Amino acid sequence: MVLPKHILEKLSAANSTEFDATPVGDGPYRVEEWVRGDRLVLAANPDFYKGKPALDRIVFKFFGDEASLMNALQNGSVDMTNDLSPQYALKVQGDPNLTSIEYPGRTYTFIGWNLNSPLFSDVSLRKAFALSIDQTALINDVLMGKGKPANGPFLPTSWAYDQGQKAQPYDPQQAKTLLAEMGWKDKNREGYLAKGPKQVLELNLLLAQGQPVQEATAVLIREQLKVVGVKVNLAVVDARTFIQRLRSGQYDAMLFSWKNDFKVDPTAVWHSAPEKGIYNFILKYSNSSVDSLIDVGLATLSRRKAKDIWVKFQQVVNTEMPATYLYVPDVVTIIYKGVKGPAQDARGPMASLDEWWIPAAQRRGEALASATPSAVVPPPPSQPVETAAPERGRPEKPTTAVTTKPQPIATRTEQPAPKPAAAPVVTPPKPAAVNPQDLLVAEAAPSAPAPVPEEAPAEPEIRPTEPEAVKIVSPSYPETARKAGITGRVYVKLLVGPDGKVKDAQVIRGIGYGCDEAATDAAYKAVFKPGTKNGKPADTYITIPYPFMK
Repeated sequence: MVLPKHILEKLSAANSTEFDATPVGDGPYRVEEWVRGDRLVLAANPDFYKGKPALDRIVFKFFGDEASLMNALQNGSVDMTNDLSPQYALKVQGDPNLTSIEYPGRTYTFIGWNLNSPLFSDVSLRKAFALSIDQTALINDVLMGKGKPANGPFLPTSWAYDQGQKAQPYDPQQAKTLLAEMGWKDKNREGYLAKGPKQVLELNLLLAQGQPVQEATAVLIREQLKVVGVKVNLAVVDARTFIQRLRSGQYDAMLFSWKNDFKVDPTAVWHSAPEKGIYNFILKYSNSSVDSLIDVGLATLSRRKAKDIWVKFQQVVNTEMPATYLYVPDVVTIIYKGVKGPAQDARGPMASLDEWWIPAAQRRGEALASATPSAVVPPPPSQPVETAAPERGRPEKPTTAVTTKPQPIATRTEQPAPKPAAAPVVTPPKPAAVNPQDLLVAEAAPSAPAPVPEEAPAEPEIRPTEPEAVKIVSPSYPETARKAGITGRVYVKLLVGPDGKVKDAQVIRGIGYGCDEAATDAAYKAVFKPGTKNGKPADTYITIPYPFMK
């Protein structure tokens, strides 16, 4: 797609809000109206490559709380909602008009410890606290059984998950033993552990208000830690204050949730480099070995080899325990039974937005989708998951209907008058999904085995090996690309010599704006374990993707 120079030339990516609010793309729907905090109206795109969608309009309506939303669902003015708290799935049981769909979520909830605190910098103390927390009780009591234990920053549904890691044990007696070994033996009048008459084992647990599931979690954690003699004070603050206190380190521990992308990339939270770990302020975790594992893991195109790297990454962070992982809630979607569409999976309803429809006989009125605003800092923008829709017949077209987006839902309002279309602007495309196996180049072919006497067995063929990244240098982000909002990956084919140094670098897929040159410069600074031919180091090729993101 083409970028409008006259619009973006003098804007930085951070200041292009008007451009972002009125995009024109090639998806199934276009933005018709956006009243921030109230509604987002989408109109069907008649030029969509699969044909105009069955729904003429979709309206996302924002609610202030889940209870109001649930009332709208039950009184018939809402058709669909996504990612509700688990207790609402129980409320629609037996309702003839509503059905709930549940599938494994991608958001894990955890306690992050202030690693800069003299008290919580001790990994033994963090381990004792982790042993004091009963994940099963949290899942059963808070999530109504609709969730799974979280055992690290990667989820069991990910290909990179370490299948060999053990579940976090619940052992309050062992926790007491560890605390006693650290000198926390005495008890004050309230029964809390102390060192001497004044120093009580106490922590302030920070969390954002307006999140009933997290608040219930915090209350139960307070009770569980009390069992081993730890006093917990809950500090419930507004979202803005919560983020400010995270940044400034004004907390002992905090309760937080993070949603993983389908793509494996822990950079934003776990990398200590400021330009990479843009959300590192959440944990303030810094480990050069982890930084290196992330860089090399992202540059390794072989999934088998990349998994080995990600397993090491998980082992390191789980050993150092900067966080105590709690649970992964299931995603609860509630839909009016008149809404027809494809089966749901972990991608959610938005992955099949163009396939939803409502038969004329089952329409309940104009449908609006809505969302409760989230207090969680969002992860960096991810690439959309594209799905090939099966061929479908043309259902009788309803006038309007509802769907959801990552956290939205549906409600009813009077139909607003359409507004004049905004002047068309063209947004840059997201980087296309690329199969790493198509890009990995290993051109060295095995040599034929040397002739041997007839009676001797043939020498086994020694397969060539690819270079393995030891050090990957991130490219600089050209200012021209940054101002234009250019993002994507430059794929560079490297010739790696027997000494592991790069002898040649050629761009095989670029994005321009100076990014190709920056990627090439960075490529020459990379260091590899050399590839081999016939068991010996030799000139071999490998292709590396260099990302350029906002």
